[in-house]
Amino acid sequence: MAPQALGRRARYQTKLPLAEQLVRVVVRSGLPIAYLVGDAHSTAGWCTKRVASLGVTWQGALDPKTHVVWRGKRQPGRALAPTLKLKWRKHMGLRAMALRVDAPKYGHIRLVVVKNRHGNWEYLVTNARHADLTTVIERKRSRWSIETVFRDWRSGGFHLDQSGLTDTCRVDRLLMVLAIAYPWLVSVGRWVVKRGYRRMIDDGSARHWHFSLFQLGVGRKEHLVSDTVISIVSRLRVGQ
Repeated sequence: MAPQALGRRARYQTKLPLAEQLVRVVVRSGLPIAYLVGDAHSTAGWCTKRVASLGVTWQGALDPKTHVVWRGKRQPGRALAPTLKLKWRKHMGLRAMALRVDAPKYGHIRLVVVKNRHGNWEYLVTNARHADLTTVIERKRSRWSIETVFRDWRSGGFHLDQSGLTDTCRVDRLLMVLAIAYPWLVSVGRWVVKRGYRRMIDDGSARHWHFSLFQLGVGRKEHLVSDTVISIVSRLRVGQ
């Protein structure tokens, strides 16, 4: 959203400082936070330290160039990874190993080094030093559903970023409507999947399906509208 949407006098801020402020608001309100999970960009040292000071568990992705200390040796994560004996985790389809390391930017952290089936390395970090390997990986995967929501609200559906609205009141009213429409369309998408109608909307074989539940709901709605129009036109022709 454009900076002017926040008002002419508002100071423009990037996503990370805004996210940190949002966490503070949630903590002050007394709402429970199970954990926070983000990507490498959001795993900034200053941000994670402030979040940890609020008593919140955070998890992110470590930049491969970031130095860590393990068994007295300081080295980048990408240099440490090949020296480890990763164990195959059949239930997750990857090789992984969990370590407790020290990092100048983060302090004492839990590091899970992952090599997926495609041969790509991942470096997952969290301030929950006693978290087991499976928990860390599952928390990372829980972020995928959030990415789907972002896509639905932007390029994959509502195109909220192209609304052009700059008045905060109008933005609030638009968000209120979308907050009602979105869960309804997702529930329609779930119904489509349960009834086995997905192939009617999502093209290709099962391995190539790419529509989210929201997009399936939109597709079902469009099919219903199309069928209704065809039915009305047919009746009009019969009446003539």
